[in-house]
Amino acid sequence: SEYLFYKDWKKVALMLRKEGIRMRVSTNGILLTESTIDFMIDNDLLGFVTLSLDAATKETMESTRIRVNYDKNMQRIRYLLRKATEAGQTFEFVAAFVMMKRNLHELPAFVRLMKSLMPEKCLPTVYVLCQPLENFNVAGYREFVHKEHHMLLGEATLQKIFADTLSAEQETGITVTFYNQHLRDFVREGMPFPKFFPRQMDVDIFLKTIRSGSPLW
Repeated sequence: SEYLFYKDWKKVALMLRKEGIRMRVSTNGILLTESTIDFMIDNDLLGFVTLSLDAATKETMESTRIRVNYDKNMQRIRYLLRKATEAGQTFEFVAAFVMMKRNLHELPAFVRLMKSLMPEKCLPTVYVLCQPLENFNVAGYREFVHKEHHMLLGEATLQKIFADTLSAEQETGITVTFYNQHLRDFVREGMPFPKFFPRQMDVDIFLKTIRSGSPLW
């Protein structure tokens, strides 16, 4: 659950900070207002921030994430990174991207977008973390996974997107990780997809795998 939902999070965060413990915040951005950012930076509370975004464009983000406002999220990321840099504070900022058929083509642009939001000499370290859809056995959600899992794009398409994303990583200096490793290592190793991923995508094999409840890449 999102820590910022807790009504007394400020009180708890200040108590922990006195003990030398900084916050690890995971959010979709809705509760990450400028006043919240001000409180966290002014009290030097942040150690790690993950912001779940999943898109580089307004249309894709707002159609994928309910009640999320693209423009507000961009404004808040820029404000957070600038205010932290001005305050001389360092922490890890992770822009999370859940890979789906509908959004994976935006991954290279997503990396460049994060770079565009960083101030000059940005002190927080910015990463892009790519994650697959989870294989939860929940009615409705499973059907969504069957239609939207990124591996259904096929290996050739994935290879091109990942190669383009590596170019964006090299251009921006922002580290991209997924498949439990750095993107550059994955590409250097020849993009070794999971063993059940056939050379020519067999949708029946894929669906059998996810319906079994096995973990997905």
